[in-house]
Order: sequence, then C-alpha cells, then structure tokens
Amino acid sequence: MLAGQMTGWLWWLLLVVGMREGCVLLCQWLGYPALANLLGMLFLLLLLLVWRRLRPLPADLVIVNQAVLRNSGLAFLPLCAGSGLLLAELGMAVIPLLAVMLMATLPALWLMARLAQRSLAVSDLNSPPPPAATPADPAA
Repeated sequence: MLAGQMTGWLWWLLLVVGMREGCVLLCQWLGYPALANLLGMLFLLLLLLVWRRLRPLPADLVIVNQAVLRNSGLAFLPLCAGSGLLLAELGMAVIPLLAVMLMATLPALWLMARLAQRSLAVSDLNSPPPPAATPADPAA
C-alpha cells in the first residue's frame, strides 16, 4: 500500500470514528443517545460540504472513500437475509406494507427523475454545439 493511501485510510478512520464518537458523547449529554448515529452522519455531511466549498477534498480521501463504497456491498447481505425472513413471517400483512412502501418511494423517485431530466436538458442547451464535419479534401 502506498504511503498516500495509508494516510488517506488514517484520515478517513479518524474522520468517521471521531465524528461518530463526538456525536455519541453530545447526544448522551443531551439525553438522546439514540440519535447519535443520525446526528453524526448529518454533521459529517455538513463538514464535507463546507470543506468542499472552501477547497477540494484531498485525493487520498476520495480514493479511500471509493474503495470503501466499492467493498461495502457485502455488508448488506445479512440485512437482506433478515428482511427476507421478516417478509416470510409477515404473511398477508406484507401487502399493506408494500403498498405503503410504494406510495412513499415512487413519487420521490419520479420527482428525482424529472429534476434530473430537466437538469440534463438545461446542460445540453448550455453546451457548445459539436464541430461541424468538414468534407474530406480531394487534393489530399
């Protein structure tokens, strides 16, 4: 492993663990320990958004983040297995649950698709047209 990547891993661990543990202490002090993980994620998001506005994120941190996200898919396998067992135990009660899930997610997905479509259409209008093809020079 390169020294830069090792430094990136160290910064990533310090950032994530430090933010979470700081929020655990803050939430315990406030009397809401169950909100620590959510508050930690929100503070981390705000910190990175502010940092990104002021200067670019370090390349080592971006590389480490990509590696973590690429390899984190295996963490969801036990969750999927537990969800499958829960759905099997629900029996006929799963139909209203699925209806609520569809009503909660489909409008949001539709809205995001419309916003993305509008954003892509605007960016196409602002981009310069491609260069016109020139006919081949017959003298060449």
